Amino acid sequence: MKFILIFLGFVCVLHANPRTEHLRLWEIARTQNPSLRTMDAEILAAKARATRSQILFPSNPELELSTRRGTLRTGVVLDPGFEGPLQKERQKTTGYEVGISQEFEVAGQRGLRMESSSIELESLISRKNAHLREVYFGIRRELLTLDVQSRLIKVLDDQIASVSQLEWQFRMNGVRDTKLGVYVFDAIQADLALLRVERSNATQDRQVSIGNLKGLVGTPVTASDFGSFAELDLLPQSPDEGQVLQTLSPENPFFKENLALAKKAGVEIELARRSIYPNVTAFIGAGVDRRGNGTALAFPPISSGPQSESERFIRAGVRIPIPVFNRGQGLEDGARAELAKVTTNVEVTRLQMEIRVRSLLSRYTQARANLDNISQQVAKRTTIYWRLDQAFLSGRMSYSEYWTERSKWMTMERDLNRALLDAIEARSGVEILSGIDFATGKPVELETAK
Repeated sequence: MKFILIFLGFVCVLHANPRTEHLRLWEIARTQNPSLRTMDAEILAAKARATRSQILFPSNPELELSTRRGTLRTGVVLDPGFEGPLQKERQKTTGYEVGISQEFEVAGQRGLRMESSSIELESLISRKNAHLREVYFGIRRELLTLDVQSRLIKVLDDQIASVSQLEWQFRMNGVRDTKLGVYVFDAIQADLALLRVERSNATQDRQVSIGNLKGLVGTPVTASDFGSFAELDLLPQSPDEGQVLQTLSPENPFFKENLALAKKAGVEIELARRSIYPNVTAFIGAGVDRRGNGTALAFPPISSGPQSESERFIRAGVRIPIPVFNRGQGLEDGARAELAKVTTNVEVTRLQMEIRVRSLLSRYTQARANLDNISQQVAKRTTIYWRLDQAFLSGRMSYSEYWTERSKWMTMERDLNRALLDAIEARSGVEILSGIDFATGKPVELETAK
């Protein structure tokens, strides 16, 4: 089987099922990942704004209560039916009015506002679904990386133990190096120090991966028993390029968010266009007007008028603000500029994703080819190291020649490790962008945010 030689001699004892560990950490991350929790809060806020946009009236009704008190003065009136004029008089007037008014939106602004808030919610859900992919496949990427790093640390430990054993045997056998002489011991110590530094760096890289995994999961994790991945999990066959490119459709969450933002920008243009239409306020009221002094005197030809008069009335109408000043000036131009920006971003994102997918697939294929070439050679290292040790201890090879030859094989070990990490990184990038799990060749359904 292809790549099977990669794992000969360095596959660790299986402490845990890697797939099970991946799913366990994924379930924790769904509730503990800080970014996902922040997005959940943003979605809840967007839902609240969407609910608020459904309000039928832009403001609460207003109750109007008024009362008035005054004096009605009348002048001298000449009446030809009497001998003298009617004298002027003063009458008290009182009254009150009760009314109610309500503002109404016009030009369909409410419907557009509802559509805009709904699209905003859709874009946030798409953003979370995209991040779900990043977390899901990111967790497995770090687990795979930890597995490879553990393998490298084990190889370096074997190298350190082997060279240390060589030094002890060289010292005990009393073999002399004709080129380096007694300096050979210093050379071995220096090379051991370099190996220990390399192991320290590998350990530090492992701690970084553990930190990355902790950030993705959202809780502290231990990396002692993550298990070793089988070849099927570590280096599966990549999906067909055409299959991957088909996933770069409008349903892809990375596209869907931008498409939603573009749609929202179009709605904002229409809202800006209709903002010049002022809302109207309808009102209705009822009241009573009273006048009179409360007495009735009649001494012809002079009369003080009726004892009291009252008038009931109903008042209704519409108040419309006069749009003298264009308070929405520049809103439409700004909305059009935003639409142009978002639309361009959609096209740029589509092009960049397609280029990146092609690049990552090529990178993954190349890494697998490199592994196929290197692994067959690295699989021989146990026998090669034993033969090198024997040649050096028997005096047939100087330490300089021995270390040069051994370093060549150690370089292959490092190249193998880099190829593995490169394949993991490329694989993870394609999985995140496409949503296709390389291990199964099928899309993973993670879009559960509603």
